[in-house]
Amino acid sequence: MLKTVLEALIPLLLTLLTREQFVKLVDMIFDFVEDAVRDSSNSVDDTVVLPIINKLRDVMNIPDNDP
Repeated sequence: MLKTVLEALIPLLLTLLTREQFVKLVDMIFDFVEDAVRDSSNSVDDTVVLPIINKLRDVMNIPDNDP
């Protein structure tokens, strides 16, 4: 049931976001994942996940706005 609710809710929420809000949200998600990957002891995810996120940032035109 939760999956069904989320499947209906997420597209609706995305239609309510402006481009600026969407970019900020995705940047925050990417930052969270990048921090988790860097903090882990597994070096494989550094090699695999971080380049994928960098490519997604490039393709989606979402800069890394970390200070």
